[in-house]
Amino acid sequence: MHKIEMRDKLRIGIDIGGTFIKAGIVNENREILYRIRKATVKGDGSVIISDIVDMVNSLLKMANITYEKIETIG
Repeated sequence: MHKIEMRDKLRIGIDIGGTFIKAGIVNENREILYRIRKATVKGDGSVIISDIVDMVNSLLKMANITYEKIETIG
């Protein structure tokens, strides 16, 4: 687990691949502080969107932060 300081500028990166969806919280030094991955569900795109939302919420919980601490998601 990483200690996140109030001054840290954090981003969430998301990679949607054919096999896995990967997401992580990254600091301004491009260090991955937290990461998560989930198998990509083939077919219905709405399932992928729901999985991404769940993954972002899980990352925030892991890091013990709120959306306000995140500068960008991409």
